[in-house]
Amino acid sequence: MVGVAAVAGLAGAQSASASLVTPSADPNALAAALSAQPGLVAGASWVSGSPSSPSANGVRVGSAGNFFPSDGRSFAVMTTGSVANADPPNDTGSKGTDNGTSQRGANDVSILRVNVNVPQGANCLGLDLAFYSEEFPEFVGSRYNDALLVELDDNSWTYDSTTNSVNSPKNFAFDTNGRQLTVNTALVSPLDTGLQYDGSTDLLTARTPVTTGAHSLYFSIYDAGDHLYDSAAFFDNLRSFRLPASLCTPGAKRADTDGDGIPDDMERNGIDTNGDGRPDVNLPAMGANPNHKDVFIQLDSMRGHQLDPTALRTVINSFANAPMSNPDGRTGITLHIDAGPNSIMNPITGARWRSRSEAHVALRHRNVLGSFSGSNYNWSAFDAIKNANFDPNRAPAFRYALSIHQYGSSSNGSSGIARGIPASDFIVALGRTCRGGVDCTVGGTGGQAGTFMHELGHTLGLGHGGSDGINFKPNYPSIMDYSFQFGGLLRSASPTLPSYDYSRYGPTSLSGTVAPLNEAALSETAGAPATGGAVGLQGARYCPGSTTPRPFTLGSGSVDWNCNGSISNTVSASVNQDSVLSVLSSFDDWANIKFKGGSIGGLGLSSLLPGATENLDTVSTTQPQRTAAALAGDTKAPKLTTGNRRHIRRRRLTLTANDNRRMDQIQVILNGRSLVFTTTGKSNKLVAKLHLRHGRNTISAIAIDALGNQSRGLRVSARA
Repeated sequence: MVGVAAVAGLAGAQSASASLVTPSADPNALAAALSAQPGLVAGASWVSGSPSSPSANGVRVGSAGNFFPSDGRSFAVMTTGSVANADPPNDTGSKGTDNGTSQRGANDVSILRVNVNVPQGANCLGLDLAFYSEEFPEFVGSRYNDALLVELDDNSWTYDSTTNSVNSPKNFAFDTNGRQLTVNTALVSPLDTGLQYDGSTDLLTARTPVTTGAHSLYFSIYDAGDHLYDSAAFFDNLRSFRLPASLCTPGAKRADTDGDGIPDDMERNGIDTNGDGRPDVNLPAMGANPNHKDVFIQLDSMRGHQLDPTALRTVINSFANAPMSNPDGRTGITLHIDAGPNSIMNPITGARWRSRSEAHVALRHRNVLGSFSGSNYNWSAFDAIKNANFDPNRAPAFRYALSIHQYGSSSNGSSGIARGIPASDFIVALGRTCRGGVDCTVGGTGGQAGTFMHELGHTLGLGHGGSDGINFKPNYPSIMDYSFQFGGLLRSASPTLPSYDYSRYGPTSLSGTVAPLNEAALSETAGAPATGGAVGLQGARYCPGSTTPRPFTLGSGSVDWNCNGSISNTVSASVNQDSVLSVLSSFDDWANIKFKGGSIGGLGLSSLLPGATENLDTVSTTQPQRTAAALAGDTKAPKLTTGNRRHIRRRRLTLTANDNRRMDQIQVILNGRSLVFTTTGKSNKLVAKLHLRHGRNTISAIAIDALGNQSRGLRVSARA
């Protein structure tokens, strides 16, 4: 039987923390909640329903079930009864509210009109929706056949209660078989909604062709045959975009089962940009799975700035271990980084990119890429490289990243920047502070992993404080915080084994909690209260007026917040360097990842991407590196020496690096060619054996330890 999906179980964990739907008779509030594109909505009004039934419709902030919000933090809800019934748990067999209205042959009708201005270049409108009902499964096939409709520029639908049929010539929210979304005909969902309703459709994306200029959308929901059990429609992510005509046809298709921002049809069939039936980008062959979250990145590099494969593998493993559920029953996110033919394409199988790689790893070197427009970075130079080296067919699924020397200006020491929060473009810039004239990538393997993951985090919707831009929070253990960008997160039980991770711990997270800190009233006796997995993690606190961190352990008891050498009940102190007394809150990064951003999902016009963005990372690279060294108690740089010069006649030269803790890399420029020698063990010694050419050789080198401390630059000129 084809019907609305049965709810197999209850999502009890959601009921304790789920946000409630707020009833609203304000049509503009609903329009704002369902829109994902600034400037698209030009006003809204009620055709029917609210305000005569003010509890029938509303806005929800925060998650509901498995699907919503599909974009941003809010979405619109329309019901045939009351939005109070649109919340978990499913604790009543049949629930409904009688609004007492009847129009067009149907009951409990709500019709919302939303006016839009479609920008130049767009030819398609789309939105995400799902239909829920309490009438499943008891009334499937009966005359109690509630429905939702979405029409463009016409609101002429009618319902015939005698024949139980709908006439809706302008409705474009119909399923792949051309049927309206009703209790009797809706698509089947394999997912538990976690809400009061006993069944739902899948998350669907409805599209319709559109012309530039002013249009109206009509959102309708009604109760057929009775005024009793409720049905509801959730709407979100209204946007305009440009697609080949063959891909923008009226109808509602299963959208994004795993919620990774890449539509199911792309993950199953690839990206078919020209509509010829053959994929222009074969995502399935690259390991895409519509039932498991995927993130794709093309990483191009300037000559000498290719990131260490070990660093990228560290980030891949962090995503694989992410505490995120998937429809296939496995946790984690599969991160596919195209960093060249030999890089890992599918971490699950170990397959490498080989001929499918389109990455460029030896782009022409520039000391500084682009410039600033006032305080904003101008992306024109970045775009010139991207346009020349990035296949636009990849844009719906791939973020684009550049590893470079420096950006904006010669005085800018930032380690990178993202094009927005969220976004699909970012830069890693780890070259400026190299010593001894070596054009290196600073930070070692850990610094590269942390910086790449940090900038990627911005494109996934994370700020320096998780939900905000407040940096250096002592109670926010995340790679998004500069304190941990280079050195990773440490535990008191294993102080030499860093993890590179986003925060898993907010004030109410299930895996562990970290309490807020009110800098105006800090309890030194309580310290930084934490529970679960957060206990034992190292935090970084800053004494007032100091930029040098002092490590402490979350959940370990008292902390001398004002650094006066004694413990008091309550003190006032800025402990995150900004000299402002604030309430500092931790944040569960993984639970709030936003996969859609920029061009991901094929939902945005390239012309709508910003040409300039604020400089998101203004702190010099040296500060997170020094912070990492200070937290680990290792600020001593390694020493780099040359071997016996007698071997030069045999065209060999040995470089040896020694460190007090653990070595990471020796980076060498040999006759203009970049070489990197690494160790993945715990040795404090690393040897680089160079093979020289006949005649004169020029060698520049530095050694970098595991915390990014750099040796003095070494320069050798030798004839072999």
